[in-house]
Amino acid sequence: LGVNLPFKGIVTKVTQLLASPERSGPGSLNYNQPQSDTGLVSVLSIMGTDDNLIPYEGGPSGVFRGESAFQLMGVEESMLTWVANDGCGTTPVITSVSSSVGTGTAD
Repeated sequence: LGVNLPFKGIVTKVTQLLASPERSGPGSLNYNQPQSDTGLVSVLSIMGTDDNLIPYEGGPSGVFRGESAFQLMGVEESMLTWVANDGCGTTPVITSVSSSVGTGTAD
């Protein structure tokens, strides 16, 4: 599965990983968390604490129409799952960059 994934990175705009169930279907890409052979995946997740549909702390969501088998991981657990999969450290790396964008007026 892992090295054969058709992508190298993802940007989530809807949700964190599912805590359960482990799989959503029989296909080889239907696992709900990275597997031991998933390979490295760059992840950018943008989530908010005021989201009334996707709970920041995890748990059930209305997107599953009351199906209690589907439980979301909390944001931190979801990101730590990707950290473990990718072998990353948990200490943030902060880089400052500067840019010159000109005067801000069109010629």
